[in-house]
Amino acid sequence: WGVENRLGRITCPTLIVAAEHDYTPVSLKEAYVKSLPNARLVIINDSRHATPLDQPEQFNRTLLEFIAGTGV
Repeated sequence: WGVENRLGRITCPTLIVAAEHDYTPVSLKEAYVKSLPNARLVIINDSRHATPLDQPEQFNRTLLEFIAGTGV
């Protein structure tokens, strides 16, 4: 599971979505973003581990904005 030492090799635009109340802490995702050269972190409020299910509108809006911003 340990991929931290390889994160710097990912150069494409990367979206990290964190849930405010997930059992994995937001600080872990913040550390990933610091290691990724082209990453963005978005924290979804009032969400737990299943963000696409418990906050689908906010998750989808975040994802679509990210995709639109990549120019793909």
